[in-house]
Amino acid sequence: MNIAKKLIVTLFVILSFLTFVSAEVANITNENVTSDGVSVTIENENEIITGGSADIELNVDEKELEILHDNLGAQIRLEQLKQRVMIQIDNANFIISEIKENLTEEEVRKSETIVSQFETIVEEINNFDYNRNQSEVASDFVALKAETINLTKEFRDVVSGKVSVGVGQKLREKVQARVNEKLKVKNQKIEQLRKAYNSKKASEIINKLGINDSELIERIKSGNITANEIRKEIYNKFKSLPNEVRKERLNKLVQERKEMRNKMKKRIKSIKKRAMQKRELIKNKIHQRSLNKGKVGVAMVKNNDIKLDLNKKPNIPFKVQNK
Repeated sequence: MNIAKKLIVTLFVILSFLTFVSAEVANITNENVTSDGVSVTIENENEIITGGSADIELNVDEKELEILHDNLGAQIRLEQLKQRVMIQIDNANFIISEIKENLTEEEVRKSETIVSQFETIVEEINNFDYNRNQSEVASDFVALKAETINLTKEFRDVVSGKVSVGVGQKLREKVQARVNEKLKVKNQKIEQLRKAYNSKKASEIINKLGINDSELIERIKSGNITANEIRKEIYNKFKSLPNEVRKERLNKLVQERKEMRNKMKKRIKSIKKRAMQKRELIKNKIHQRSLNKGKVGVAMVKNNDIKLDLNKKPNIPFKVQNK
C-alpha cells in the first residue's frame, strides 16, 4: 500500500471514531421485558451484577468520557438521560394504573415509591452544576445513570408476574406505543445542544486538517447533515490535498487522538471511584425525599422519641416472588 492510500485509510479510521452525537436518545437504556410481557426499559443486563441491586457496574469507556469531558457533550448526555427517566416515570405510572388491582397494598406502595425516586433523579439533573471539573461532571453522570438502571430493575421486579402472559403482552404493546409517540417529538433543547456540539467537533477537525469549507460548517450548524455525512465530506475534502500536506496534518491529528484516548483511559478508574461515592449521596437524597413524602419511614424508638435513621436504606426488596 503506497503512502497516499495509507494516509486515506488512517483518516478513515480516525473519522470512524470521531465522537459526534446522533439525534437519537442513545446510550441510556434498552428495552427489556419481564417474563409475563410487562414492558419496562432497562440497561443491558451485562451491566448488572447478580449480587443485588446495590452492585451495579459503573460502565464507561474512553469514547463516552470524551463526550462527557466537553461541556456541550455533558449537557446532551444529561438531557438525554432526563428524557429517558421522564419516560420511565410515565411508563411506571401507566403500568401501576393498569395492573393495580393485581398488586397488594405493599406492592403499590413500593412501585409508587420507585416513581418518587425516579423524580429525584430528574431533580438532580435539573439542578446539575456543569461549571465544575469535567471529571466530576462525568462521574456524576455515570452515578445518575447507574441509579436509573437500578430503579428500573427494582420496578421491574415489583410488577413481574402480576398479570397473565396475554394481558402482559397487550400492556407491553400499549407501553411501547406510548414510548414511540414521546420519542417522535424532538426535544428542542437536546437538538440545539447536539447541533452545537457536532458543529464544534467538526470545526475542530476541519481546522486541524486544513480544510477550508465554510459551506460544510454551515450545513453542520443547521443540523441538516448526519454524522456519517460529515465524516464522508471531510474524507473527500482531505483527499484533494497534496500528499505532503496530508501526511503532516494527519500525523499530528493521529498523535492528538492517541494522547486524548490515553488521557481518558487513565481517568476511568478515578471517575468510577467518585461515581460510586456520588451514587451513595444520590441514594441518600432519594431516601430523604421518600421520607419527606411519607412513603418510606425507618423509625428508631429511643427515650420515647421517634427518630428517623437517614443512614438506613429503605426497606424495598429487590425481588418479589410471583404469586
